[in-house]
Formats: sequence, C-alpha cells, structure tokens
Amino acid sequence: MNMNRVAKKNIFEYLLMPDMEKLHSQMICWLLSKDCEVLSSNQKKGLISKLCGSELDINIEDVITEQNNIDITIICEKHLIIIENKLKSSQHSDQLEKYKQLSHDLANGKQVLYLFLTLSGEKAKTEGWINCTYRDIVKFLSENIYIENYKLQNNVEHLFVNEYFKFIQALTDTLEYFLENHSDFENVFYDKKIGKTKKLYKSKLYNEKQKFISKNGLETIFQKCYLSQIIEGLKASLSESYEIEMNETRGIAILDIYFKSPVLINNRSFKIGLEYQGDTFKFNVILAKGYNESNKNFLEEPLNVVKIFDGLSKEQMFKYTKFNPPKTRAYVSISKKCQFKIIKLSKVDLIEEILNEIRHLETLKNELIRRIEG
Repeated sequence: MNMNRVAKKNIFEYLLMPDMEKLHSQMICWLLSKDCEVLSSNQKKGLISKLCGSELDINIEDVITEQNNIDITIICEKHLIIIENKLKSSQHSDQLEKYKQLSHDLANGKQVLYLFLTLSGEKAKTEGWINCTYRDIVKFLSENIYIENYKLQNNVEHLFVNEYFKFIQALTDTLEYFLENHSDFENVFYDKKIGKTKKLYKSKLYNEKQKFISKNGLETIFQKCYLSQIIEGLKASLSESYEIEMNETRGIAILDIYFKSPVLINNRSFKIGLEYQGDTFKFNVILAKGYNESNKNFLEEPLNVVKIFDGLSKEQMFKYTKFNPPKTRAYVSISKKCQFKIIKLSKVDLIEEILNEIRHLETLKNELIRRIEG
C-alpha cells in the first residue's frame, strides 16, 4: 500500500473528519441529495444499493440528517431508509431498537430499510439492520467518481467529492493494514497514555502509516476496530450466559464481559464482569441499570460489598492485588496487570488469554456470591 499520497494533509483532515461522525453523515447526505451533481440519480441509487447489498428500485425524494437523532434519513417514494453512522462510537444497548420505533412512526406505510454503517465492520446488535462499511462507499466511489488528473475536471463539486474519496480511501486502507499488522502499531495502543508534547516528539519518528493515525487522532477508533475482531472470536467460544460490550475511558478502548444474569445486592440488580483495557484486567461489580444516576452507597449499605472486594485484593486471588474503591457511583473492582502486551500477541493468542481470565471470572463470581450470601 502506497501511503505517500496522504503525507500532504487532505482538506478533510483539517476538518477533523475522523473524529466527527456528524460531518461524515452530512457529507453522505449531500452526496445522495438532489443538490449534489457529481452522482447521477442512478449512481445515487447504486450507492444505496451497494450499502444494502442488493439492487433497489427507488426514487430519492429527500435526504435529512439528525432527524429525531437518526444520523441519515433517506425519504423515497415507496421506501424510508435509515442509516445509523458509527464511525467512532459504539452502539448502545437499546439505541438501534429505539430508532426502529421512531422511524416506524415516520414511515406512513412505506417499506423501511435500516443500515448500520461502520468503519470496523461491527455487527448491529438489533435484528433487522443491514451491516455495511465505509469500505463499501470507497469501492463504489472508486468506480464512479475518481479523477486522477484534477486539470481534466473543473467542476468544484467533483474536486470536493474526490478529496473526500481520497481521504476515506486512505482511512480504510490504513485500517486494513493495521488490522493485519497490529504489532507494528504500538502508537495505537499506548499513545493515549502519554501527553501531547511527548506524543508530538514521538510522531516525528513514525512511518507514514503511523503518522496518518497520529495526526488524525485515530488511535481509539483503531483500538475498537481491533477489539471488535477479538469480540467475534470470543463469542464463538463463549456460552450465551455472557454479554460483551465495547466502551472507552480517556481514549482507551474497554472490552466489557458480563454475566447476563444480574445478582441482587442491597435490593438492587448488579452485573458481575471482567474488563480488559490497556493491558489490565478488572474483576468488577456495576449497577445493572441507572448507573449514571447511582451512588456508591448502593454498594455499602446495608451490606458492604466494597469491604468484600478489599478483602479479595488482600487475598490476591488469581493475582488481583489492586483494590479500586468506588469514587461516586455504584462500581467497585479489583485489578491486575496482564502478563502480556497486546502488540506481542496474535489475535488467536489474545482471545485465548481472555478466555483463560474468564475461567477465573467464574471462580471469582462464585466466591463473591458466597461471601454476599454468607
């Protein structure tokens, strides 16, 4: 892959496109609208068909962004097409189901199609959504608008769309290379832990691929894309008694693995689970619903579960030695540093390491419940 073409910053890099799902949604909205003359009506129909994975006979009447918090709504004569754009963030547990309910009220009898657009290829958690990626857009545009010689085309809209194509092509190409060669990208996994000054100094030593990620702030997105592949491997090995989610704190992706069945603590439902983040494992308990409105007292009265976790850390079960008391909300954990670094392991080996820790999770859960009930 030749990355020299992205050494010069693209206009969309100055617009902070990697970090702005809304701007990408607006760009896609404009591409499909009647105001954009770069694509013909048939080509716009073709782009939507590409994302849907099947030929559609549609007549686009209007395209809207951010209606009822839905990223892109395409209104057609006989269809309503909903696009949820997840370039950076991860889907919330019931978000897609809510959008289905909202769009049903707007449909007025039209056939509704739901598209879940991601960079990583993450699958929609809710049934009825068609999974598609930015790579699909790149492939379509490469066959329909790419112009090698700007001097041959004076149309400003063509130049603008071509710049956008070049940017998302570089974005998807870099991601694909990273996913196949993650061990070459220490900066993706560890640069979020260092200050901006040190990061700027380090980036001077990076190759073009690493620089593209660094200057566009793609570290967190790429972490999530990599862990999405790990999640698929874990799901193939775990029973249905577990649920797996992707989150982040301070720009570092978190893989959350919880037992689906909550436990009752102080007359409230809590989830017991394992976190994997930044070469650290955490055994934790968190309020199942309403966490953001919770209080740490939920874990302290009348039964003090916080003291139980403190005791587990002192006993160093499975080398969990660090006690992390609640700060303000109903969450407590014990943690330990992993015996490996993510850049040193293959995907298969990382999946096996996490599976081994999940076996410890079973024992820790049983011990916690025994102490709660005792």
